[in-house]
Amino acid sequence: MVDDYDKSGINSLGGFVFQIDTFIYYALNLNPSESLEYETIEDVSIRKQDELDKKEDSFRTKLITSESYKAIQVKRTDITNEVAERVLMNWILLENSGLNIDKYILWGDKSYSNNGNIKNIDNNALHEKIKENTDRSSKSIAKQIKDLFAKDYENFNTIVNNIKSKHEFIENESITDTLIEAAKDVFHKDGVFNPVYIARINALRSRLSFEILQAIKNKTSYKLDYTTIRKMIVDITQTITNDYPIISFAEHKKLHPIHINEIEHLREVQQLRHCKLSDNEVIRRMFKCNYYHDYQFQLKEQARISEKEDIEATAFDNFEEVKEQLSRHGKDDPYERLTQTEAKENSSCHNQHIRKGVCIYLTKDSSITAEKQISWKDDEDE
Repeated sequence: MVDDYDKSGINSLGGFVFQIDTFIYYALNLNPSESLEYETIEDVSIRKQDELDKKEDSFRTKLITSESYKAIQVKRTDITNEVAERVLMNWILLENSGLNIDKYILWGDKSYSNNGNIKNIDNNALHEKIKENTDRSSKSIAKQIKDLFAKDYENFNTIVNNIKSKHEFIENESITDTLIEAAKDVFHKDGVFNPVYIARINALRSRLSFEILQAIKNKTSYKLDYTTIRKMIVDITQTITNDYPIISFAEHKKLHPIHINEIEHLREVQQLRHCKLSDNEVIRRMFKCNYYHDYQFQLKEQARISEKEDIEATAFDNFEEVKEQLSRHGKDDPYERLTQTEAKENSSCHNQHIRKGVCIYLTKDSSITAEKQISWKDDEDE
C-alpha cells in the first residue's frame, strides 16, 4: 500500500471548505450596516457603511456615508514566518490602495503549527528583502511593493506599522463547534431537537456553499448583505422544524443535482429502466428518492424510528396490494406497478415528494431495505 500519495488536492479542498465555513461564521454575526464579501479585497471581507450627519450651518445637515472594511485572510495550513510574511505583503498593497481598512484578521486552524507572527516581522529586514527581489513578473507582489517603496522606507515603515496596529490573529480550534455556538440564537438551539438545529446549520452551509460555487463558476465575487442572510435564516427556520426536519424539496433539488451516467449502476435506477422510462423521468423520480433518503435519516437522528417504519411499511403494503390486483387482472407490468404504487395514499407522509420518494427508496439493494424491498420487475424475471 502506498501511503505517501499526493494529498495536495485533498488539502486544497479542505482549505476551501474552511474558507466557506469561516464565511458562514461571519454571515451569522453580520450587522445591519454590514455586508459580507467572498474573494474581493481578501478571502473574506466585511464592508461597513455608516451614515453620519455633518452640520453645514445652523439649519442644514448633510448625510454622508463612511465606508470601511475588515480584511480576513483564511489559512488552513502551517502559518510559518514565510507564510506570515506573504500575508503581510498582500496587506501592504491593500493598505496602500486607499481603502479604509480598520481590521486585518488572519484566521488560522489550531490543528496546524502556527508559529509565524506578523507583529514580530522586522520592518527593516522585510524592506531589504523586497529591495533585493529580482522577480520581474507584473503579478509578483514583491515586485509591486518594490516599485512603490524601494526608495521610500519611511512610508513603507508607516504602512507596515499601521497594519500591525490593526492586526488580529484568530486561531480556531474547531470551525464546526464555532458555527454551532454562533448559530444558537438565530436558529433557536434551545427550542428544537438537536438534530433539527444541526440540520438548520447544514442547510445554511449548503445554500451559501452553492451560491459561492455558482459565483466562482461565473468568475465573479460573491456578496451577501444583512437583509439576504436574515431572509435565508427565517426561511430555513420556518422550513426545518421538529415536525418536518428537512429543507424544501425544491431547495434539495437545487443543492443536489443528478447526472444520469453517475447513477446507472444503482438497483433503483435499473428497476426504473424496466419501466421503459426516459432519462428525465428516471431523474425526476431519483430526486424524490434522494429526498426521502435524507428525510428518513433525519427521522432516525431524532429517534423517530416508528414514524419511518410506518412510512415504509405502508409503501410496501401499497406495492403488494397493487401487485396482487394487477396479477389478478392479468395486467402485471413494471410500469403499472410503479405508477399505481406511487398513486396510493400514505397518510404518514407529509407531502407527495416523501410519498413517492419512499417507493423508489425501497427498490434499493436488500441490504438497505431488507424484507420491504420493492421490485417493479421481479429479480427472477430479469
